[in-house]
Amino acid sequence: MEKVELILIDICELKEEDISSIPLLTHEDLNEVNKIKIVESKIQKAVSFYLKRKYIGEYSLNENNKPISKKTYFNISHSKEYVALAIASKPVGVDVEQINRFLF
Repeated sequence: MEKVELILIDICELKEEDISSIPLLTHEDLNEVNKIKIVESKIQKAVSFYLKRKYIGEYSLNENNKPISKKTYFNISHSKEYVALAIASKPVGVDVEQINRFLF
């Protein structure tokens, strides 16, 4: 059985002004984040950059603009409240979704 490392960050309490204090973000990361107009999406993107910088290190983008690493396999997902990063020695996927409950 292969080991998968899963990092899950609750972003509920983060505000737009907190983005500039997120560690490890490069000037390029912040430029990308600032292109986004929706605050919730800006925070998700900034935390995604942080997770990749902290746990993946060097990565590039493939032809589909998906981040890839030469050292490990990883996948990142976000929802309204969470950003998740899965890391493994084989291809891996993670999906975080918000569940809406409807009462009838």
